[in-house]
Amino acid sequence: MSFTDYPYYAALLLLLLVTLFLRREKQWLVLLFFSIIFYGYDRWHYLILLLTSVSIDYLCALVIDRTKSAIKRRLFLGFSIFANLSILFFFKYFVEIYAEWSWIEARNAVLGIQFDKILLPLGISFYTLQSMGYTIDVYRKEVPAERHFGYFALYVCFFPQLVAGPIERPKSLIPQLKNPTSVNLGTLQEGLFLIGFGLFKKLIVADRLFLIIQTQIDQAGALDGWQALSFGTVAFFAVYFDISAYTDIARGSARLFGVNLSRNFNRPMLALSTGDFWRRWHMSLSGWMMHYLYRPLAQLHRSKAYRNWILLVTFTMIGLWHGPTLPFILMGALQGIVIVAERVSVSHRFRWPNTRIFDFMRLVRTHAVINVSGMLFMSPDLETFLSLFHNVGHFDDFWHGALFLNQVQGIYSVSILCAGLFVIALTDFVKASVWWSEETWVTNSNVVRAIGLYALFGCVILFGERSSADFLYFFF
Repeated sequence: MSFTDYPYYAALLLLLLVTLFLRREKQWLVLLFFSIIFYGYDRWHYLILLLTSVSIDYLCALVIDRTKSAIKRRLFLGFSIFANLSILFFFKYFVEIYAEWSWIEARNAVLGIQFDKILLPLGISFYTLQSMGYTIDVYRKEVPAERHFGYFALYVCFFPQLVAGPIERPKSLIPQLKNPTSVNLGTLQEGLFLIGFGLFKKLIVADRLFLIIQTQIDQAGALDGWQALSFGTVAFFAVYFDISAYTDIARGSARLFGVNLSRNFNRPMLALSTGDFWRRWHMSLSGWMMHYLYRPLAQLHRSKAYRNWILLVTFTMIGLWHGPTLPFILMGALQGIVIVAERVSVSHRFRWPNTRIFDFMRLVRTHAVINVSGMLFMSPDLETFLSLFHNVGHFDDFWHGALFLNQVQGIYSVSILCAGLFVIALTDFVKASVWWSEETWVTNSNVVRAIGLYALFGCVILFGERSSADFLYFFF
């Protein structure tokens, strides 16, 4: 069940009506039941993996919390991490490696096991990190172990963020699931606005950008310089609008039930450095990696060279988290190299002058790195990336590159795409204004809010891309 499917919103409305007539302390049971149905709607057998991960981490955390033996605590923490990573490795990485290693294929013929028919379980990269992070927090004594299995299961399985995040920390989400805030008309409208704006990003902007990208990938060797140069930029904006759209819908859906999920993006296109970019981009993922991977390893040695090396390893792991393909790994390594270079330059007291001209130069430099990273992220293999990168320097007539957009989608679709980008940019500008606050939407009159919601959902229904695909991170 996807956030762009009509059955999801019919089920969401039914769930909302049911929970409104329940006492708050009983809502968790209905939410957990719906979350299980939501996850198993298309492939119910993968519920076994999800519930296995939940059970292992629940039991391990209880033992870790109750015992005082350091050895026993480390043993159960290690078992939890090993079990989670083993499941993740087999389903996400082994199947990919199998396609490249002929000797595994030979063993497949002998054993009669068709590994290539195994599908990636939905959301496994996200709920594995969230569940594993809980066990680590209990081990560090940052949170107590949750005794109630239902609450912990709902923490891992909570349907809005189960499939593609944001990756929540237990100290933030579990208390809200136990005692959600009261829902009123203002918060309901706020949640609906987040859902509508997410659908606007996805169906009007992101899916049209993905159509352009797919055409560029299919013609990678024949693109001219302008088209190849634009690929990375289009890829970055397509991925951004797609993932942030999911986050908006997830936050809006949770808001309907009195739960506030964390923000995942903070206008990353305005980042003035690659480090600043990752403080704004997919903040729950980068925050998880920094908290659970980089900082524990960095504390082992005080050397700056060692910590820079661990930082490079961390960002390479972020690339590997997306998949075991060479473009993903190179993308993560590139980000890590640039961030390390930025830190080294700062440590040598090199700073850009604090002027608008130099800020613009820093912005251009950051987007150059993002452009190359976008090429790597969306290239299915290294050959496609090399073809795109090779063609960047072969510039022909500018208008030939501009007309390519019209050839892919047509003037009507291009006009809707440009209008959608303008609306999103205008909305971001308004939110960044000094007179805007988070409470502005709630404190507006009901009439203003109703008109805004009608206009938003009307645009989605009238101009949404009908051939819309699943969210990109469904495949991670």
